[in-house]
Amino acid sequence: MKKLILITLITFVGISLVGAQEFTGEGVEVSQSDPIVSKKNYLGYLILGDNDVIFSRNTIKRKPYLIRYDENMEVETKVLLTPNIIPKRSYIESIIPFNGGLMMFYSKLDKARKTNDLFYVVLSQDDLATVQEETKVFGLTYSSKRNSGSFDIAMSRDSSKLLAFANTPNKRSKGARDEVSVVVMDKDYEIIWDDVLSIPYADKDFAITDYDVDNAGNVYILGKHYKQKSKRQKKKPRGTYKLIGYFEEGHDRQQFDLRLSNKFISDITYFVKDDGNILCSGLYSNTSTSGAVGAFYLEIENETLEVIVENLVEFSLDFITQGLSERATKRTKKRAKKGKDVELYSYEVRNLIEKEDGGLVMVAEQYFVRVTTTTTTNANGTTSTQTTYHYYYNDIVVVSFDEEGEIEWHDKVEKAQYSTNDGGYYSGFNMVVKGDKMHFYFVDQAYSVPGLDIDRRTDKKAFKANHFIHASLDLDGNKEVQSLGEIQRKEFRPVPKEFVSMRDGRSTIYLRGRKAYKLGRIMVD
Repeated sequence: MKKLILITLITFVGISLVGAQEFTGEGVEVSQSDPIVSKKNYLGYLILGDNDVIFSRNTIKRKPYLIRYDENMEVETKVLLTPNIIPKRSYIESIIPFNGGLMMFYSKLDKARKTNDLFYVVLSQDDLATVQEETKVFGLTYSSKRNSGSFDIAMSRDSSKLLAFANTPNKRSKGARDEVSVVVMDKDYEIIWDDVLSIPYADKDFAITDYDVDNAGNVYILGKHYKQKSKRQKKKPRGTYKLIGYFEEGHDRQQFDLRLSNKFISDITYFVKDDGNILCSGLYSNTSTSGAVGAFYLEIENETLEVIVENLVEFSLDFITQGLSERATKRTKKRAKKGKDVELYSYEVRNLIEKEDGGLVMVAEQYFVRVTTTTTTNANGTTSTQTTYHYYYNDIVVVSFDEEGEIEWHDKVEKAQYSTNDGGYYSGFNMVVKGDKMHFYFVDQAYSVPGLDIDRRTDKKAFKANHFIHASLDLDGNKEVQSLGEIQRKEFRPVPKEFVSMRDGRSTIYLRGRKAYKLGRIMVD
């Protein structure tokens, strides 16, 4: 067994707790850990283990670590991953809690043999000791490092099956079929089946967008097949979403075209129900694949892949203009009055939530990036060019369907988040479900908080301040929005995209400061 280095937390000093910022709200309690020194210590992401134990994948002094936290969100144990657990020059693909352990998948390129191999080890969730040594999952052969393939992991809804997925290197020859390699494992890490699956479309014409494994070990691939240029028609979708199912350990392949009559599917996602049927939901447009004029619901029978329920709901003009400025609302309504198409734009489906009564809630967020390039010339005639990436994360759209797929209600959680050259690090949201309520946490300037009326002319500082926002929607569509507190300058700032939603309705939160970070918990009534 490889040598394991365990480092137990010692008390960190030098960080003042005086005047530490707190967050609170009606029916909401936010706890925070003491600051954890983050000099040359970068938290990559959080992992929810068994019994609500939290782990994090960190980089400390350019070396990869795995950290376990105690009930108070303080560092309990940490272990150096390279070279103690995995070889040098390995890339950690994913760390998955599975069957009481932590499965750490990593890949390694062999330039001499031109192979890209995927391995895993299993660590104990109790003390991070290695309980299963390095095991190879599969390997890919490539001709160019830029085209060496990629790996990902998915877990079934009941956590009994694990899918290791390899998107093989792109085929260069004309008309070559796309292929993927899959390995399906059970809870004892035994391989149930593995195969190289052929996709019945040319590699260059098919883009995989999602994949999954169901409780029975069947594999599903969602992708978009693009028509050849000669077959494209104006005002018609350029491509069609395809759902391909691989049953009987890959021996039985079935596929279905996910299309809506004379509509463009803007975005779509799905999950496999416990009975094996497939629920799909997303947004559609009348004009393009980037617009959204409504939402749809599809239920597909698992064996025949036939649609047994199909429903569409078109958004009203009032819904489309909800949250817009007065000027933008007037402009949009004027456009609609002229008979022109008016739609939402650039929304991506983030979550599908199955309700206890068999219904479904779809959650989507407006997200887009704009790039600007500025060229300037100084007095000496020297020219310089600067490229800026602008990140926008705006309103959340929530659509509720009943067990028959009929629309019950839809609403927006209004927010406006903008940043440059940071990948939208502090933007986005965290969502957790408790009882009959969905809870959303995000950071913005509290535009949607009722009663928080700040005069821009008399108090510019307060008007521009960011707030930690909590919004909730119950299953009847009743909405509440509140500020949990203004985020003080130079204080710890919440990073909602890195929050972890817990099984009991709590959220584990991550707050980042200049020289330290904190973890904490949000509890709601």
